[in-house]
Amino acid sequence: MQNLKSSSRRVRGKHRPGEMNKIETDYSRVLEKRLLDGEIKLFHYESIKLILAPKLSYTPDFFVLNKNDEGEFHEVKGHWEEKAWVKFKMAAEKFPFAFFIVKKVKKEWDIKEYCP
Repeated sequence: MQNLKSSSRRVRGKHRPGEMNKIETDYSRVLEKRLLDGEIKLFHYESIKLILAPKLSYTPDFFVLNKNDEGEFHEVKGHWEEKAWVKFKMAAEKFPFAFFIVKKVKKEWDIKEYCP
């Protein structure tokens, strides 16, 4: 019989579309400041669904319109599941937008453009 208390597997909550988790909420504050400072023109949370293949889609965390009117997708992650990483890479290869990986490392934001 398996001892459930000794399991080191971490259970994650199910994502609810349209509801930000803590790290996404924190990053939305960064984007709000960039908006007020004129660095970006707008941003929206989970506003665009990219169709990758029949019955396969990807919804980026944030769509950002930069000050040069260029669209960007920002994916905020504390941890990558393999399925999410594959869909992110597929979207970056298929669509002509800038894709950014956003992480928080020791209270600092690490924002890197992904280049397939």
